[in-house]
Amino acid sequence: MNKFRITLALLLALLIGDGTNVLAQKNNLNKNESQLKLNAVSLAASFMCFATKGIITEKQSLILLKKSLKEQDISDKLNYLMTKDGTRAGKIIFTYLNPDCKTLSDEDAAIRAVFPFL
Repeated sequence: MNKFRITLALLLALLIGDGTNVLAQKNNLNKNESQLKLNAVSLAASFMCFATKGIITEKQSLILLKKSLKEQDISDKLNYLMTKDGTRAGKIIFTYLNPDCKTLSDEDAAIRAVFPFL
């Protein structure tokens, strides 16, 4: 198994396998459109954080994002992530990420800040 596959498996286990993606722990919200977009945005921000830290490349982060969206049956949210609002939402969540790239410094403030763009 090459280094990329090991990194891919490790990141997926950390972010998806144990159910601890950035906002998954925040309440048991209905899976409405805003929640699905929020989930996609949090995944994208987390993977970009890992890329920014040099843990993975930007190309790897996109591959991981697409795989994660597919596994969570929200692949259609990739189009939203590429819109002006999706990009803005990703930047907002990114600013609230802790150094571990998986948790938020202030979940309530992050949700309030990103909600208008969902």
